[in-house]
Amino acid sequence: MDKIRVDTDLLEDCAGLIGNCGTSASGLAQEIAQVLSSLPESCTEKYSRVINSYKREMQSISNDLGFLKTGINKAVQLFEECEQALAQGTPQEIGKEAFDSFISGVKSNIDWNSWPWSWIDAVLDFFNIDKYGRDYVDPGAEAQQARDNMMRSQIEELFYSSYFSDANWDTATTEEKKQILNDFKKNVNSIFGTNVTADVQYFKGESYENGYYDPNTNKIYLNENTLDIRSREELMTTVVHEMRHAYQRAVVNDPSGYIVSEETAKAWEQNNIPGNYIEYDPHDPAKTDYNAYHDQPIEADAFGFSESVNYDSHERYK
Repeated sequence: MDKIRVDTDLLEDCAGLIGNCGTSASGLAQEIAQVLSSLPESCTEKYSRVINSYKREMQSISNDLGFLKTGINKAVQLFEECEQALAQGTPQEIGKEAFDSFISGVKSNIDWNSWPWSWIDAVLDFFNIDKYGRDYVDPGAEAQQARDNMMRSQIEELFYSSYFSDANWDTATTEEKKQILNDFKKNVNSIFGTNVTADVQYFKGESYENGYYDPNTNKIYLNENTLDIRSREELMTTVVHEMRHAYQRAVVNDPSGYIVSEETAKAWEQNNIPGNYIEYDPHDPAKTDYNAYHDQPIEADAFGFSESVNYDSHERYK
């Protein structure tokens, strides 16, 4: 068996540097707060709101860096304990369940996908800077596919939990189903790195209406009339589909903050221009072309991603 060589001193130095960055970010957040408090009343609400968002985002980054530092230190400690046990001839076995619990605990603190990037777009809009300027790097289609595969796998991991299983769903009341869907949405929001923080909203619609994402309110809406007639898989597919639209909007607003090719991001942006999006309504003769609706860039992507997820319930340990 090959030996694993880990420079723990280097890792600890990295953790220290990360901690310093977190402290600096926290300091910046405090300085931004001071700027905000000193703004004259003549400043418009828009500028105050933008500056206040910078403060929140910097504080959030500071918190994430702190969690990352803690995670690295914990990993170093775990490695050193194992190395010491092996040197003493008393190797200790770490069960898969215990190890997975540790990893899940670290991952829950270091939420890579929900790092706040919205402040970048606010700066771009404020100074009218080209989002695809000289500092933009196109990640390409291959990297985009790899990222999509990772996010798909992370969503599928949710179904190792009995909470999102068919067994729990089938015995849930309507209100309990709403809570399950809302909790599922929160997890998907974290995985996509979007900022859809509001609870799932409901409307009473016709049977062909599943749901929609409203970019103006930044909320997703589900048809309440389908809660008791559609399956868990169908409803969760709709949640992922609508959250994918929120993801597309986030990418269009900040292409450098996500791993999506420039070609795809620009196609989504063009599709969202007023007049370019093709609506579907079986009751409106001018909107009955379902294929045109389904095959346009943002819908093709939302359908393709949401329907490729495996929503089957699983048991991790048997």
